[in-house]
Amino acid sequence: MDRNKIIIVAITVIVVFSGLISFSLLYSMPEKNISTKEKSQTDDIASATQTGQEQTNVKTGEEVTPTSTLKAGEDMSTSSIKYTELPKDLFSENFTWQKPEEIAKQGMVVENYSPCGKDFDMGCEEFQEKDTKYYQIANFSYKQQNGTVFFNQLSGDLGYSNDYFFVNFNDQITLLGNNSFPLNDADGLNKPMFFVDKYLLLPLNPSAPKILDVKGKQKLYLENEYEEIVLSGGTKIAFSDNKDIWDFDDYFVTYTNNIEGIQPVKYNIRLPKIFNLDNNKKYNVDTYDSTRISGCGGRTIDIISKSKESGLEKIGKADDGNIIYKFTNISEGSEESELLNNYNGYQENTNQPTTTFDKFLATNPIIIMKDGFGRYIKFTKKDYLVNLAECGKPVIYLYPTKDTKVNVQVKPNGGLTKVDPFYPTNGWLVNAKPNGELTNSDGQKYPYLFWEGNAYDMKVPSEGFVLSRENIKRDMTKLLARLGLNQKETTDFLEFWQIKLEEKPYVFVTFVSQTDFDKVAPLNISPRPDKTIRVFMDYQPLDVRYSVRPLIIETPTRTGFTVVEWGGRLHQ
Repeated sequence: MDRNKIIIVAITVIVVFSGLISFSLLYSMPEKNISTKEKSQTDDIASATQTGQEQTNVKTGEEVTPTSTLKAGEDMSTSSIKYTELPKDLFSENFTWQKPEEIAKQGMVVENYSPCGKDFDMGCEEFQEKDTKYYQIANFSYKQQNGTVFFNQLSGDLGYSNDYFFVNFNDQITLLGNNSFPLNDADGLNKPMFFVDKYLLLPLNPSAPKILDVKGKQKLYLENEYEEIVLSGGTKIAFSDNKDIWDFDDYFVTYTNNIEGIQPVKYNIRLPKIFNLDNNKKYNVDTYDSTRISGCGGRTIDIISKSKESGLEKIGKADDGNIIYKFTNISEGSEESELLNNYNGYQENTNQPTTTFDKFLATNPIIIMKDGFGRYIKFTKKDYLVNLAECGKPVIYLYPTKDTKVNVQVKPNGGLTKVDPFYPTNGWLVNAKPNGELTNSDGQKYPYLFWEGNAYDMKVPSEGFVLSRENIKRDMTKLLARLGLNQKETTDFLEFWQIKLEEKPYVFVTFVSQTDFDKVAPLNISPRPDKTIRVFMDYQPLDVRYSVRPLIIETPTRTGFTVVEWGGRLHQ
């Protein structure tokens, strides 16, 4: 996001419910990406093999038989693995890592297999060689004979991937067991096509350089030790310290490796310490924020479009020699005016004094610096940064155990902006039936209650899930079930959100904790519910997949008078 103002679409579902309904969702996650606590809460979907083992569809409760169209000679059983031992010093003579390069199909994956059956729409991946991509990541020579290292990624659950590393040497392909995801009978790998070495490891380089000196540009400093494999995007812009530097617009990548094989390492420029303005003013860079919220819930450097270059006026230099600018357009709707509006709105809602536009501009609230790579980095004064979230389209469903008169009050700390039906001073007062039908005080019937509003200072976790576009409906259905939504609520959620989540090839999805959401948008219900479930999503579309720590989710139990609220944050 380029701005602190964020539109939130929150759909609130209040459920007054009779009896106990438990929605559990079983799913599979690689051991390396899931905590012991989370694993204990979510059992793996059983992996059926080509033997025809039956499973239960968690959506319908019916038994399903795995779809098996293995061809003659294909075998996924671990009992068919052929073990070998490559030379222990195979990589010691002349080994070179490279940026991943796609190569031809290698035949390591079966042609068509789905371990969970064709009707298991909540379930497992379909493995097909035609859809598998292979990437060469290293080459080496050993006793005057050349070899290569390549890998493939087979999709795991919720957008995570299982990586398998192979050595092609001496007319033989060998999987490196220590570097690869553990093999099993339903992993999609055609075991007769390769050998397995349980001992040999790829060369290690556990510590990336802290600083890269890109001559003629400027120094880069280490931001992130290792990211997940970056397979596409980026432009090679420099060669420094024996490393290729790849530009990904708002950060830089060079490739190294860890225990799992080659990995990108993330760098960015070393920021200056002082802004020296031409009018003799000086500002400590630490009083400015040069970051914005990134796709994975963290923050990344805030780059403005080069198309805005004509709207900049030089105002001085940073102490590292980079030129600094300000925006020339400061009219209504400019970044400065929006920043001030957000700030003054927050001040008013928290009963603090506001400031005038002239006084605001005199403090140089936004400074733009052009770095050595030609990027324009926006620095925003921290005093004015306010995280404003605009809540759009929240809806509330009610399902009482019996016909009940219910009072509903929602109070986002930035105020309400839209409601339906009319929202009296003391909140909605509706008659709710067990089937969810609501009758307002004016006699009109509603399927739900609707509100929009603003919320300040929402705390968004950096943990979450990275989902692929083609699996949004399936994976979000799993996540929403784990969060406590039923089938109707999930359908309503996806009807609004699915198209937004499919904007790019991948999307980062996370959920604000109920405790944190209660702080910024309190929800008061009378009579008091037996259980309240508030589900609030934040997301960011991605061009490439990143590795994130999974968000731990504890599935709630719906019993008695239950309140369920779902919503999300809509980015502009």
